[in-house]
Amino acid sequence: MNIIIHKKKLIIILLSIAFLISVYSLYYFWVHKVYFIGSDAYYYWSMADSFAKSGSFMDMTILPNEPSRTVQVGIVFIHLILSKIGVTGESRFIFIMFFYYFLHLSTIYPINQIAKRIGLTELLPRVFLIAAFIGAWHIYDLQLKLNNEGIFNSLSIWFIYLLVVIYQDIADLKVSSYFSIKNKFFWVLIITGLLSYVLILFRLQL
Repeated sequence: MNIIIHKKKLIIILLSIAFLISVYSLYYFWVHKVYFIGSDAYYYWSMADSFAKSGSFMDMTILPNEPSRTVQVGIVFIHLILSKIGVTGESRFIFIMFFYYFLHLSTIYPINQIAKRIGLTELLPRVFLIAAFIGAWHIYDLQLKLNNEGIFNSLSIWFIYLLVVIYQDIADLKVSSYFSIKNKFFWVLIITGLLSYVLILFRLQL
């Protein structure tokens, strides 16, 4: 009984510390405007403005303007969507930073599920894993900057989780069962297929 109580206390302490570090990381990035650091943020924003004005992806941060040198234009579409709904200026940077942050937190679920599926059946080891991930300061340096990594890294974790589900749960099902929209595995396959295309926009270098 005492062991169980100590484990519960340890879990609460670990998760509390991890989430405090996580929230402080967001606060630090927000207050110190870290999202302004780096040329990539302005590069992608300029391409979004270029596409909105001329229909072509041009780098407007240099003169003369040049065509985009990368196919990693996923964040450009996020800029375009935000511009359409009236989110402009620094507010757009802040919006994307918060979006990336909550997308990062959403990966707690797939990380926990993957860990369970590969053999970490006890809660405490999974809590250590989640706490290490959520409480890692250096990860936020990658996740909250306004480039493609923030969304690519998080969606990749979800993608891996769906692949694990396909391998472990779907592989032995009859093919005919895949095509029923009432079957949850149908939607797993659809979402996995969509992610396989979407992820390319955020991290593919030719």
